[in-house]
Amino acid sequence: MKQIIINLSRIGKQGTGMAIYSKQVVHCLKAHFKNLSVVSPDKKYQDDVLNLIRVPSYLSITSRLSKIRPILWLLYAYFFFPKKRGHILSTTHHTIPLVRKQIVTIHDLRPFFYPDNYLQKFYFRYLLPRAVKKIDGILTVSQSTKELLIKHYQIEPERIQVVHNCVNVTRFKPIDNAKKINEEPYLLMVGATWKHKNAHEMLAMNKYWQNRYNLKILAGNGKYKQQLIELSQRYGLTDKVEFIDYLTENELISLYQRAVALVYPSIMEGFGIPPIEAMACRVPVIVSDIPVFRENYGNAPIYVTLNNHDSWRIAFEQLTNKEYIEERLILGQQQSQKYSKERMCNELFDGITKIWPEIKELL
Repeated sequence: MKQIIINLSRIGKQGTGMAIYSKQVVHCLKAHFKNLSVVSPDKKYQDDVLNLIRVPSYLSITSRLSKIRPILWLLYAYFFFPKKRGHILSTTHHTIPLVRKQIVTIHDLRPFFYPDNYLQKFYFRYLLPRAVKKIDGILTVSQSTKELLIKHYQIEPERIQVVHNCVNVTRFKPIDNAKKINEEPYLLMVGATWKHKNAHEMLAMNKYWQNRYNLKILAGNGKYKQQLIELSQRYGLTDKVEFIDYLTENELISLYQRAVALVYPSIMEGFGIPPIEAMACRVPVIVSDIPVFRENYGNAPIYVTLNNHDSWRIAFEQLTNKEYIEERLILGQQQSQKYSKERMCNELFDGITKIWPEIKELL
């Protein structure tokens, strides 16, 4: 009997945006389809589905760049992936060779414009555009990314379905301000593992915040994190900046709740989960003024124009304006309520049944 196979073989470490999205996809589809398989290196999915197909952990994405891992993945996908068992839904952009009945998820086109290496550039510029024309459809996480896919990959709009990320607002929620009184005030950056997160610009703008706040940067180990450490030393910020590795969800929530603000000045994103999580925790957010953030966050954040000193200066001045910030906090909590699991599940089901009308027979 045909089934849906969810390909999670490359999602990487738990706690990342891609891993969170993938976990929700499994939970959403499990509510609709009984005959569901998951391909993953993570055995925890054994509790979610009847059939877990384990793959080697070295296929997963990590914060350390590798030229060998993508080649190993292609070999595995070509020779060993269970491609004949049904419809394949990948929660990442990695296609399975010679399979038409598949949907991939392209979270963003950042590597098309700002690749981490030549191999990634080649894949997003030449291999992926050809591969997605040979499969049934694409999921993406924002209208902004959909428009980029249409423009740069020349894909028909109806073949791309938008499925937004979700945030659990029963977990990400405010705490009493009284619990922050005796704490040293700090700004927070989350997910600064890659260069496009633009934490280096935040460090360069230190004269606008260092006399008032400390800075905590959550980043996975890798080349970019080391560059940030060296930058903080060069700017004389060693005593002002703390680098933190991946945390449990409870630890991350606590970090949000006690922050003065989340700073998220990405050069490019597909969605941007951390600002929504911070808004749900009733924390102000400072973000870059890019189209996808305008789409997803509305008027809730303080927006900065990248590489503009006046814009950064004004942003940190606004952070001290209690009346202005209170307005942002109200808007932020309202905005975070829009990204519910129910909405994501509905968009996912609608999206894949538009691409694959025949899978309604598997309900």
